[in-house]
Amino acid sequence: MPVVLLQRQRVYFQVAGERGAWIILYPPLGESIQNWHRQSLVKDLDKSYRLILIDPLGQGLSDCPDDPYFYTLTHRSKQIVEVLRELRVTHAYFVGLGLGAQTGFALADQLPKILRSLIIMKSHPYPITIGASEIDSLVGRIEKYGSKAYCQYLSNGHSLDPAREKEILQIPPYALIHALQALCQWQGLSVSLEDFQSSGMFIIGRNEEQFTTIREASNRMPKFRYRILSHLEFVQGWPDHHVLVPELTNFFERRRTPRVEPVDEP
Repeated sequence: MPVVLLQRQRVYFQVAGERGAWIILYPPLGESIQNWHRQSLVKDLDKSYRLILIDPLGQGLSDCPDDPYFYTLTHRSKQIVEVLRELRVTHAYFVGLGLGAQTGFALADQLPKILRSLIIMKSHPYPITIGASEIDSLVGRIEKYGSKAYCQYLSNGHSLDPAREKEILQIPPYALIHALQALCQWQGLSVSLEDFQSSGMFIIGRNEEQFTTIREASNRMPKFRYRILSHLEFVQGWPDHHVLVPELTNFFERRRTPRVEPVDEP
């Protein structure tokens, strides 16, 4: 089992694909590497790219320390750096979803040269203010009912995939609580959005609740843009891979292909 050891904690990761640019696939809260496989995103991307999948501490097969420090975005960034160091990867693209996307912002803020570009879904670069009360309420339910309360939150009245639900139920409630509280404590980027130098794209699906916030952030970030995919739906937090994968491929190919300047005819 491939792991890196960071402050005596084991961080599990996987690598898929044998050629092409390196892409980090970083999951939302409570999800494991296996969910990227279940959504067919690994199968659709690993023929053209080399993928790095990581279980953050408290998720999947990684350790679950009962210490809030290990769930901060700063430490999550350190976990990514340690995996990249183990693989001898100097820079990579980053695809993040939810809390995973905010981890990408934190990493790019601390070490901007590591990430070529970011793909951000279901998130924004601001501190959590709107929605903080909802997170507090969720923390209270997890304290009372355990990890099952988080499954109910994700399912939104529907049934979760049994394998996915089983994985989440194995997470100690304190790990979910530490991660949610760390999310609310993040102070945002250390620079203004206008001075944030990393490039990237927000992908916005149908009925995006944070659309106005994301559009406003994108307009302030000189190297970011947003892309509205009217046919993209997020089912229980995860995007439809049939719509998402072509968009990802186009994004990465545009950055890999050098720009050719037009030449005036003599």
